[in-house]
Amino acid sequence: MGRFWKKLLLWTLIWGLVYSAALAGIVLYFGRDLPSLEQLERFRPKLATLIYDSEGKVVKELAEERRVTVPFDQIPEEFFDALLAVEDREFYHHNGVNFLAIVRAALANISAGRIVEGASTVTQQLARNLFLSFKVSLSRKIREALTAIRIERAYTKEEILEMYANQVYFGRGAWGIQAAARTYFDKDAEDLTLEECALLVWLLRSPNRYPALLQLNPEVALRRRNIVLDKMVDFGAISRERAEEAKARPLGLHTASGKVGEAPYFVEYVRQYLMEKYGSDMVYKGGLRVYTTLNTTLQGLAEKFLLEQLAKLQAESPYPDSIPVQGALVALETHTGHILAMVGGRDFKESQFNRAVQALRQPGSAFKPIIYAAAVDNGWRTIDTLLDVPITLPMPDGTVWRPENYDHTFLGPITLREAIKKSRNLATIRLLMDIQPQTVIPYARQMGITSPLRPVYSMALGTNEVTLLELTAAYCTFPNGGVWVEPTAVLRVEDREGRTLEEREHGEEREALSPETAAVMVSLLESVMEPGGTGYGARKWYGFKRPAGGKTGTTGNFADAWFVGFTPQIACGVWVGYDQKLSLGPRKAGAAVALPVWARFMKAAHDTLGLPVVDFRMPPTVVQLDLCAETMKIATPYCPKVVHEVFKPGTEPTETCDLHRPGTGRRPAPSRRGKIEF
Repeated sequence: MGRFWKKLLLWTLIWGLVYSAALAGIVLYFGRDLPSLEQLERFRPKLATLIYDSEGKVVKELAEERRVTVPFDQIPEEFFDALLAVEDREFYHHNGVNFLAIVRAALANISAGRIVEGASTVTQQLARNLFLSFKVSLSRKIREALTAIRIERAYTKEEILEMYANQVYFGRGAWGIQAAARTYFDKDAEDLTLEECALLVWLLRSPNRYPALLQLNPEVALRRRNIVLDKMVDFGAISRERAEEAKARPLGLHTASGKVGEAPYFVEYVRQYLMEKYGSDMVYKGGLRVYTTLNTTLQGLAEKFLLEQLAKLQAESPYPDSIPVQGALVALETHTGHILAMVGGRDFKESQFNRAVQALRQPGSAFKPIIYAAAVDNGWRTIDTLLDVPITLPMPDGTVWRPENYDHTFLGPITLREAIKKSRNLATIRLLMDIQPQTVIPYARQMGITSPLRPVYSMALGTNEVTLLELTAAYCTFPNGGVWVEPTAVLRVEDREGRTLEEREHGEEREALSPETAAVMVSLLESVMEPGGTGYGARKWYGFKRPAGGKTGTTGNFADAWFVGFTPQIACGVWVGYDQKLSLGPRKAGAAVALPVWARFMKAAHDTLGLPVVDFRMPPTVVQLDLCAETMKIATPYCPKVVHEVFKPGTEPTETCDLHRPGTGRRPAPSRRGKIEF
């Protein structure tokens, strides 16, 4: 008998050594490529980049795996209770691998003849999600177990649960519990209810298949959720009474609108900026926080008014529906260049081409203010005379150019103010012939026009192509005292730890015009909005009464319709046309097509934001005079019609009207100081 026990002890030692050697071999073989404790400590999950509007609301997540991490104390206890009740009841009593559960699952699977029960702990599942593949194999299971043991050595149980909740996939592109809470219930993770937590835990069992049941077969989804609640009762996490109350509640799912998200063209504009500066890995995995200038209230108004106009024009279109009329709108804060709203087309899902920043189109007469600014800065005055009469110019190719006015009429001698007010092409061409195209281009560049410009006389008709954003930003120069401000979408970028990577209050600034020239231009463009001006419809038909300046633009054959204008607070540009550069139709000019969008948007934007009605700032150096409308000399009390004009210092009239004086038979005219007449 003693001999038997000796043999048994010997064989036990031998098999123990063999087992230990085999186990050591397995650990050495399969542990070669496993993450070290140092790697575990340095692990950084892929995080979504969040883009915020000006009020701090998330408008878009950019992610390879849409994930936003939340700390343990912001995850409901009920979620972890449901998780452990379903996945790992011995979580707090094992070191990463539950060997008893492995044996129990093996017996159950052998008895059933198929896989009916798993034995992976929560820690093993975390290991699989963090470092391993999901391919089923014995080697993966061994690596999974070894990694789980290492994780348990490196982290506390709470840290493991927090990592798990932030790492796992819940379906529908939602990685981590915060993204899942937003995707399925449109709320933050910390606000999830008991039954919502139970549903999310159920989804974890098959995140690629189960989410479809939520819509295709909600009754089945409800039953499965309730099974999780029953398991929580059995686990001792909740009472039966509380479970029955939760079972009685509906799924409560948030119904996705199917929209591509708020301000898609603006978001894509920001995304491209981030990609160029920080690269793909940082944008889609680095968890950046991007704070932008977007005002979602104004964005909603911009989309509403532009799309309503495009729908109206589409109904009148002579072309098939496959050729849709397109449009774009940009709104900027005049003094900072902040991009408040951006619409780049009628439907981002159909076309991601951003017509606000990518489309080069002829601006027509909307380019004229840059020419007039160059002229004013080089000595021209608002009261100086231009000839609005036919022009014939020989071209280098031997042809003859005979430009026309929009209405095919001629007004003869007119002032500079009247020429821009009524958008007279021939008068503007003569102005450009006087100052020369080469003079204008540096002004355009200083005002932010970066698109190619040809120094030709047809520049007066806006034949050089520009983008809506750069032209609208150029107009900001006028109410901003001659200072051009670079259009800006991003104010601050933070990394995942909250460190500031970049921050600005506004974009690059430079003085493009003197303050006096800018003030004269504001005055000229204000006249466009008055009776007889091409922009008067904004006041007459749409009730926009605030101080404002602007300019219409229409190209040949009505292929492009523009209106760009500003108040002291906001500048806005609108473009309408076909991508194919087809005609919008007879008389579909800027005043008829683009101005209605501009006027409705600007009125609603100022009123909705409660912006005060303020006048444009006038530099004290600008000379303001009441002039006789007939002689354009300083008015006397006897002048029957008086106009109020503004001048750069040194260019103002110095002679007093000698046509209307005592003894001429005219009675003194009533005082009209301060009133502007055109």
